[in-house]
Amino acid sequence: MPELNLTETLQLVADTIVESLGFDAAVINLIDDDSQSMVVAAVCGPADLRAKLLNRRQGLKGWAELLAASEPWGRLRFLDHAKSAVDPTDLMSWIPDIPISDDPNAWHPEDALFAPLEAADGRQLGMMSVDVPRDGLRPDTSTRHALEALAVTASLAIQHATLAAETRRAGARFQAVFDSSPIPVGLLGAERRFLAVNDAYCQFLGRSRPEVLGHDPLEFTHQDDVHAAAAMSTAVRSNAGEAAHTGPVEKRYVLPDGSTVWARLHLAPLLSPDEPEVVIAQLEDITDRKRAESRLVQQAHYDTLTDLPNRAHSMRR
Repeated sequence: MPELNLTETLQLVADTIVESLGFDAAVINLIDDDSQSMVVAAVCGPADLRAKLLNRRQGLKGWAELLAASEPWGRLRFLDHAKSAVDPTDLMSWIPDIPISDDPNAWHPEDALFAPLEAADGRQLGMMSVDVPRDGLRPDTSTRHALEALAVTASLAIQHATLAAETRRAGARFQAVFDSSPIPVGLLGAERRFLAVNDAYCQFLGRSRPEVLGHDPLEFTHQDDVHAAAAMSTAVRSNAGEAAHTGPVEKRYVLPDGSTVWARLHLAPLLSPDEPEVVIAQLEDITDRKRAESRLVQQAHYDTLTDLPNRAHSMRR
């Protein structure tokens, strides 16, 4: 079954209020990205109400004044037209055209009932409002409790959607850095096989991504360095719960043409609760340095013309 997105979830909450709790109208507002206004995200009620309110924006100042003029009903806020000093027509975007009754418990067209939507840390997420009880009376205690429960449902849906969006953005940022990094970076899975590699890693190994993914990095390691590399991998996995790098280890990799290149290998656990065994591998190309060191050793101990051992080499021997 496909997962409902936030808009569909909030619309379902609004529909439930109208269909199950006996109101003619339900509206859910969300704090906009600019945190300076609210936008109507879901409306259930008459067609003209939906056309008038859906996607409409209202400044937070107006909502603050409306709540300040309301009295608390548990987690709800009720605006009593008879007690409020404010003019509802100045603050409310819609006032229903319904008869006015002399019954003190009757719902008045300028009454309003709201449920602030809040995150677990108290941060404001939006506002849920209902209007026009079909029985013409102010809602009883059981109806209020049901509204509070639906307000919690709406708040959780908003928090879940916000967290999911932040996770997607963080994943996209990581992927962008991963892909564009000039440093060879790869992710190793539970069986020490590549789950992902960036272009720099492929270029360093002289292989395409399909030739690398799913393979053990030891397959590309010089046979004389396999033991040290395997020991390093075992060490980092045994400390997977610690935020510490293991290494570095200098090792050789064998290219497709049989030549070798050098790298300093750094391994570190990803520290992800979803993938606790994933390890990040980073390479620092030290091939030029190693070749320069080899040339210096050659020049220090061998004759440049004959390539025979010189006096220094003989004395050291």
